[in-house]
Amino acid sequence: IIIDSIPDHIPLYSKLQKLYQPQAKLIFQVGNAWTDLPGVSNILSSTAPFAVGPGINVCFYHQEFDLDVFNYVSPSNRTIISSYIHWMKELPLLENYKGLLPEWKFTAYGAGMEKSIFKTKDISKTLSNSGLTWHIKPEGDGFGHTLHHSYACGRPAILKANYYQGK
Repeated sequence: IIIDSIPDHIPLYSKLQKLYQPQAKLIFQVGNAWTDLPGVSNILSSTAPFAVGPGINVCFYHQEFDLDVFNYVSPSNRTIISSYIHWMKELPLLENYKGLLPEWKFTAYGAGMEKSIFKTKDISKTLSNSGLTWHIKPEGDGFGHTLHHSYACGRPAILKANYYQGK
């Protein structure tokens, strides 16, 4: 089995499968609300069910996370707003709010952002040390780990609800 989870990697993983593991099944794991998956015939999805074309195999499932790791702890600083969006598309909006709310400290974690976090326990720690989670993500989410983790830690999220309707 070869599992891919980023649409841009589909051609590369397909090539690797054909060259080195032709007997392997190439499966695309859908964890976000991806819409265009050319060349994919096997899908494992933790999103809301969606229609697939003929010849496409799909399995929908529900992700889980450890509530012993993500749980409520009284925030040490309620004026911290943390974001966990990789390659944030709405960065200018976040920057605008930083200027409008100088008494708040904004921190953006993730690929392409000012800081990175690599361990689940560290994500939990930063959530627990903040007052709010910034999660304005136009492409929406599949399962929505950041939102579920934030709520499990008792942290409200700043978001645009229409990005999540029907997800």
